[in-house]
Amino acid sequence: MPAISRSRTSATGQAADSPAIDRASGSPAARDISGSTRSDNAPDTGTADIGYHADATASTTPPAFSVPPSTSGPTVLHVDATAGDDARSILDALDASTPWKTIGRALGAGGAESGDTVVVGAGTYDEAVQTTQPGVTLTASGAVIVTRPAAARPS
Repeated sequence: MPAISRSRTSATGQAADSPAIDRASGSPAARDISGSTRSDNAPDTGTADIGYHADATASTTPPAFSVPPSTSGPTVLHVDATAGDDARSILDALDASTPWKTIGRALGAGGAESGDTVVVGAGTYDEAVQTTQPGVTLTASGAVIVTRPAAARPS
């Protein structure tokens, strides 16, 4: 029987994270994935890990076969002041469960392009929002408040 390796993760005290951590195409719940790739058996959270999930229950639905995520053509990117993380990739931000944290990240380099829509989750964003990219649509999902950071306010 072939050996099954578990993902290395710094959260379990190992030296580095595996490149398979948080690299699937959606959240574990959205992809009907359970179990763990971690050596400490902690459940998969955030964006699903790629690879074998120990102690997984049988899927309740057949896997969705779709075109892998792409950023070619108009896309919808997600921002959430509470649940977001600006270290995530543009592919992560395509999924509402793995948004960016700031509007600035969505409008900056490596973010939204002409024709894209940025869905901004409810919350308060303390940032000076600017873009040089024409044709980007910002859409609020709930009450959104954008305030200028104290350092950017005139004296």
